[in-house]
Amino acid sequence: MQIAPVRREADAYGKTLTTLDCFKETRVLGAVKYFLRLYQDGIQKWNKTTWKNRRKEAVVNLMLNLFSFMAYGGILLLLVSGCMRGQITVGAFAAVFSSIDVMFLLMEEVFQDSLGELSRNIGRVNHFLSLMERPEVVEETVEIDNGSIVLDHVSFQYPEAERMCLNQVCLNIQDGEMVAVVGENGAGKTTLARIILGIYKPDSGQVIMGGKLMDKKRNCFSSLSAVFQKFNRYKFNLEENVRISDLHSTEDSEKIIREVEKKLDINRQLVLSRDFDGIDLSGGQWQKIAIARGVYRKSKIILLDEPTAAIDPLQESRLYQTFLNVAKGKTCIVITHRLGLARIADRIVVLKDGRIVENGNHKQLLEQNGEYRKMWEAQAGWYLSSEI
Repeated sequence: MQIAPVRREADAYGKTLTTLDCFKETRVLGAVKYFLRLYQDGIQKWNKTTWKNRRKEAVVNLMLNLFSFMAYGGILLLLVSGCMRGQITVGAFAAVFSSIDVMFLLMEEVFQDSLGELSRNIGRVNHFLSLMERPEVVEETVEIDNGSIVLDHVSFQYPEAERMCLNQVCLNIQDGEMVAVVGENGAGKTTLARIILGIYKPDSGQVIMGGKLMDKKRNCFSSLSAVFQKFNRYKFNLEENVRISDLHSTEDSEKIIREVEKKLDINRQLVLSRDFDGIDLSGGQWQKIAIARGVYRKSKIILLDEPTAAIDPLQESRLYQTFLNVAKGKTCIVITHRLGLARIADRIVVLKDGRIVENGNHKQLLEQNGEYRKMWEAQAGWYLSSEI
């Protein structure tokens, strides 16, 4: 248990120096020597902790071997003495000696090999036992009739957090409606998205999807699709990256894949990873693939959680327009910081401190002269200020 945290710490520093996700920024910022020193210190700490535990293990093994040697010698002495006195025959001596030898080999395997391995992996064993003691959660995936969403006084708080992340949130989204969720960082937007998707279960309140109550034993994953801010970059070819969201779907699949192939100007059969003699893509290109993957999946509800951070505003606007055309008839929820894009939504929901403070379309919210107007004017200032 002492080794595992030290090993994870050293591994984390090593990945910062070597993985594609980290090495560019680490080198540009001139932090290589710093992380290299941390990595070396972590390795030394790991070695010291390992040596300390191995030394204890060696002492225990030595004591067990000494005990085995003394027991072995004592039994052998008794057998030789009995054979010399004529109390047992030579055949009996050989049979008993052979049985004792097998017994000691078995005990050595149990105590030194099995228990020794157990002691070395005691941390994993404890985690495994803790997992096995937890009550099993079996969820039923249900099909929903439509894309309506109702949140009825939903509250959620992260473990060890001091305040509620969502507090008595009430929201009603109609089937086929597009709703933009905006707010400052930490307002609870991503948590709200995860509650809607069923990834998190609310501490209190109800979530009703398509007229059906979603509790701790029910979900509607088969009717949902999502594109997250931190999406996966699968080391497959272009077609597999898009179709992985719904391998059995054939509806409009060729049209969507052909459109992405044309926009990215790459062959659909080319592997998107240099690890497998393929190519790597830019962040914007990957985001287009992630959105295509989400649209490709047959679903009644689709949610986009800031998936276009690496795309410039002009391309982002075009991409959302394409997305809206393809996603017609679906309930769409867009989490965004760019209020210019929120204007294309049927309705805008403003979150602040885990509560919905404003709800309406762009014009209505500007007239209210509240949080949305402040955010709108602050963002407009970046584009209109003469000092920039």
